[in-house]
Amino acid sequence: MNQPPAGAHPPFPRVALRVGVTGHRPNRLPVPEFAGPAIRRVFESVARVLLDLPPELLTVSAPDRPLLRVLTGLAEGADRIAASEALLLRGRPQGPEVELQSVLPFPREECRSDFETASSVAEFEELLASSSAVLELDGSHGEPGDAAAERSYEYMGEMLLRSCDLLVALWDGGPSRGRGGSVFILQRALSGFLLRGSMPGTQRPGPTSARRSCVRSCCPC
Repeated sequence: MNQPPAGAHPPFPRVALRVGVTGHRPNRLPVPEFAGPAIRRVFESVARVLLDLPPELLTVSAPDRPLLRVLTGLAEGADRIAASEALLLRGRPQGPEVELQSVLPFPREECRSDFETASSVAEFEELLASSSAVLELDGSHGEPGDAAAERSYEYMGEMLLRSCDLLVALWDGGPSRGRGGSVFILQRALSGFLLRGSMPGTQRPGPTSARRSCVRSCCPC
């Protein structure tokens, strides 16, 4: 893992894997206690892969610890569960370096108005402060269900897909309830390496285009 002599070659890149997370809000998490352990297992699996890289890759990469970067929208429910699990993994002395990055559909001031309790707003602020980077898109919150709000969430989902190497979805197997939601993002994930999971005790997911694109299934389905 030696760097080339100064001036002889551009610096070797750091090994990094960007994991995007999408999933339901609390009203569609029928078994909430499943979500944390399920996402934790996925993150731990990815961390093991990063720590067991083939020697031929290590010879052309920077000597820094591999980086696991988790991207999420910080909505209540699956997004925040994933963000919290990433921060727990970041605290481990052994393993890859872990970063949390946040992608917001509209400025954070508008995002705050989406949360009904002071504790939810406080959790949102804490996770923002723990993020190494925050991207605030210029969408509009609008009224629930209106076209402007749906477009904002749709654009956020597109940004998430474009920014990750691997997508982790926590899905109850039900149909989409509008553009920009988790199922909509799954349906747009037509290529790449997709990890798919559904909640135990819910209907098995139907044959969507996103499901056909799965290369590997992780978590019970």
